Amino acid sequence: MGKLQALGVGLIAAIAAQPAGAFTIDIDYFYDDSINGGNDFFAAASSRSAMSAAASFFEGIILDDLGAITSTGANSFDARFTNPRTGDLETIEDFSIAADTIKVFAGGRDLGTSGSLGFGGAGGFATNRRPCSPTSSNARDATQHFG
Repeated sequence: MGKLQALGVGLIAAIAAQPAGAFTIDIDYFYDDSINGGNDFFAAASSRSAMSAAASFFEGIILDDLGAITSTGANSFDARFTNPRTGDLETIEDFSIAADTIKVFAGGRDLGTSGSLGFGGAGGFATNRRPCSPTSSNARDATQHFG
């Protein structure tokens, strides 16, 4: 077995040996699927498998406990992020997310001649909470622990 093959097997074994994480990374391919106007960048099973492996790695080393965010009535949470299909700001109104979950919106598009192979970044949010008080959407009870 060559050095490169041995390294690949070692990486797979190291990722598989990670302990169960404190939370789940939910990869959402809605903006990538051609039926929704995407370009199917992640349509191949190998592409989704690579994303899943990356998510599993981080699920195994980040140990935060994140509170749920539930949009109901006067307590609404709008998720804001860069649409991976267009590069434009996307807003999902009245967004809810389960405890101990991070959602990643995956997709691809032609980046032109920028010289970049890809990019990613944090999203943002807007809230409408009554009465005015610190919200779970702001802190999600995270303590920023890494294993």
